[in-house]
Amino acid sequence: MKAVKHREEYNVSRPDFLQLLMELKNNSKDEKNPFTIENLAASVFLFFFAGFDTSTTTMHFTLYELCRNPDIQEKVRNEINEILAVYGGNITYDSLWEMTYLQQVIDGVRFGLMQTKIALVSILTKFRLRFSPSTKMPLHLDDTSILLKSIETLYLTAEKI
Repeated sequence: MKAVKHREEYNVSRPDFLQLLMELKNNSKDEKNPFTIENLAASVFLFFFAGFDTSTTTMHFTLYELCRNPDIQEKVRNEINEILAVYGGNITYDSLWEMTYLQQVIDGVRFGLMQTKIALVSILTKFRLRFSPSTKMPLHLDDTSILLKSIETLYLTAEKI
């Protein structure tokens, strides 16, 4: 890992997750199972992947529910447009936190992340979503996976508004 090598070579320390893992590696006292650079790389990958997959899963099921409930989709869109109007059409940290109904919708699916809110705001301000005829209904959860995901692919059509 280039970043680890650079930090170790130039004695760079930052207050972040990578630094914690480096300290764990450097201070590992377990001679039978030391925390190696390979463990560090795997941990970084796992945390990155877990965060990405959580956002993707949240988006997937939120979009699914919004298509199933066009009245809720419209209510979310109205809230988004009203709040963005106050902020000159800009997606800001403050504008996202004022979108309480959007938060309720995301919370109803799964704990929402900021990336999910930004993506939904970006999509719903520009498009009205519907299920594509290719979407098989209802969605079935994949019970062979440790991650929450559907077996079917979610196909949507987006109508520019």
